Amino acid sequence: MNQYQIEKCRRILGRKGFETQQEKLVEECENLIETACGEEYEPFITALAKVRVMLEQMRVSLDRNQQNEYYSAVNEEIEEQIREAGGMYTIR
Repeated sequence: MNQYQIEKCRRILGRKGFETQQEKLVEECENLIETACGEEYEPFITALAKVRVMLEQMRVSLDRNQQNEYYSAVNEEIEEQIREAGGMYTIR
């Protein structure tokens, strides 16, 4: 996401509130799961985009230390998936 989109996510979160958007994230994740199991491509892309926006709203709600923890967890997950894929390579 670019900075403009991130700022829009921050404003949406500020206006609608964390709890409301957290509930919306759950709904959008459920929809993504349903569309991921389907045959059609377009609904999946739309659901994926909606989840991405909701995840960004959750990310911007974190303070600096929590964001550092988040990025560390993301990196750990990527490394874990690389190991599961047979240790393709490690990017440092």
